[in-house]
Amino acid sequence: MGFLQDLFGKKKDSEPAAATAKTQKKQESFFSKSFRLHIAPLGCFSDEEMDTIVATVEKHGAANENAWKSVIYDEFFKPREWHAAEFEKCNASDASDAIAGDKEALRKRTYDNLMQHVQLYAKNLESVLSAKNSRCQYDIVYDTENEQRAKEALAKDPEAIPPFFPGDRTMIKVKIPGFE
Repeated sequence: MGFLQDLFGKKKDSEPAAATAKTQKKQESFFSKSFRLHIAPLGCFSDEEMDTIVATVEKHGAANENAWKSVIYDEFFKPREWHAAEFEKCNASDASDAIAGDKEALRKRTYDNLMQHVQLYAKNLESVLSAKNSRCQYDIVYDTENEQRAKEALAKDPEAIPPFFPGDRTMIKVKIPGFE
């Protein structure tokens, strides 16, 4: 062992892993809140099924959507009727000619957009609460395509957390004093 290692001790491998696991668990609880808020109104899943879906996501990590997104769709969304009217309307206007007539492709796209909305809301919820808990300020970074509509939504409800509507990519950016 070198002098500095003797003085400060060997770096423990478990410390970064523990910090990462704690951060991941925190992010997953925000995902759970966002998922339940946005999926419960669909009215097609029981509380037990939502618990199973959230547990599957948490098992893989919310950010690791390649590990869970298709599995959740195939097992829970694909085999049943469900409608997310706002997302379907958004998809119909954005659909390319190639998928416009393909009902399954439109359902999958609606699901993808819904999950993207759930994840973005969870991230923004975490940012807002983190800023409030640490007495920091935050900025709203608007999606340039939808800035006017997002500002109108925020004017109606100043406490709302983005995204404000399907397809909105408005983000929360925490401002740390001295690092602006």
